[in-house]
Amino acid sequence: MLSGWTKEGSRPVFSVVTGASTGALMVPYAFLGPDYDDRLQQDYTTATAADIFELRVTRESMFDDWPLAALIAKIVTPEMLRNIAKEHQRGRRLFVVTTNLDTARLVIRSMGVIVARGGEEGLRLFDRFCRRRRVSRECFSR
Repeated sequence: MLSGWTKEGSRPVFSVVTGASTGALMVPYAFLGPDYDDRLQQDYTTATAADIFELRVTRESMFDDWPLAALIAKIVTPEMLRNIAKEHQRGRRLFVVTTNLDTARLVIRSMGVIVARGGEEGLRLFDRFCRRRRVSRECFSR
């Protein structure tokens, strides 16, 4: 849909973009606009199950998500985070919705605020909230 709007010339510049689940991985592309359309198409249409998980039991799950972590590390670049931070400074907002499994409550994360921290900390938190591995670990390690 995003690429179609771009090709048609009617793609809006969103002032607020929100994503949950797989949408948490897609929202940066929607937020950053047409310059990211090719990357969105590439990253979303070529990924296979093996790019997301491995059938291996871990303490947290029946599946190991190390492939997803590697994929996110490849596609979420410092340049992407700088661009998100710039747009946040301009007043646009990017949110990711997660669930706290202990309280069964939705948590809305402002990714612009998170990436404004910069460096490794911004990358680490961006990965954490897009992948949400830590929620499972906290839940199942009790």
